[in-house]
Amino acid sequence: MKIKVSVSIDEELLEWVEVEVDKKRFASVSHAVNFALNGLKKESGLGGVKRQTKEKDK
Repeated sequence: MKIKVSVSIDEELLEWVEVEVDKKRFASVSHAVNFALNGLKKESGLGGVKRQTKEKDK
């Protein structure tokens, strides 16, 4: 399941991602962010971490 979120990133980084999308390296900006975060997750060894529930989510 995917959840829509809003993030702020450096303008230069977004421009790079958009170029990579144009070159078809990624299907979209969302795909690039998912790819990067999955790589960091694997690298950190935190593969089984579950989302923490906030009080307001209950």
